[in-house]
Amino acid sequence: MTKHAEEFKYRVVQEYLEGPMGYVALGKKYGLQSSMVERWVGWYKTHGMDGLTKKFTFYSAEFKLSVLRHLWDNALSYSQVATHFNIRNPGILAQWVRLYRHG
Repeated sequence: MTKHAEEFKYRVVQEYLEGPMGYVALGKKYGLQSSMVERWVGWYKTHGMDGLTKKFTFYSAEFKLSVLRHLWDNALSYSQVATHFNIRNPGILAQWVRLYRHG
């Protein structure tokens, strides 16, 4: 996975917020997947610049369980829950679900 500088992410997000281009068009313009642009915009809308900065986090078992409860109680997608909790990799939630189901 390519790592992008915070300034680049911010520029893409601002271009989305200020202009007529959508996720797909901006993705093509910058050589990104549209889903990545959509995630950056979601993170920025929810968490401001903190949503675009690098993040190295250890998640406690209690936190993981609260995230899973939120996921199930609200019938949300992994992406929606990841954005809400500022988790950068929505795919990790699938792993947490598997681990929970297997004890």
